[in-house]
Amino acid sequence: MSALEWLRSKATHQETYTLLITPEEATKAECEPGAYEAVRVGFAGTIPVRMARSLRGAKLVNTETENEVLHLGNGYVGGEGQCRYYRTTYTLKA
Repeated sequence: MSALEWLRSKATHQETYTLLITPEEATKAECEPGAYEAVRVGFAGTIPVRMARSLRGAKLVNTETENEVLHLGNGYVGGEGQCRYYRTTYTLKA
């Protein structure tokens, strides 16, 4: 199991919210107008430094229906093993 797969398996549900897309916004974003449900899961914590190094440059999903964000470290030497991972999925409500 890779470090990215491990993070995905440890992510827990954080929030669910609704996005309303108007027809004008839909033409700009090239998506269907309507109400979308956005579900966000995430992981925040300390991971081994070796795992953090293997995550640098990882291929994250970034599509119209799913978005992944990964933050490593906090800018200080002591925060090298700090990690925040979020995945948001968007589905059109019927």
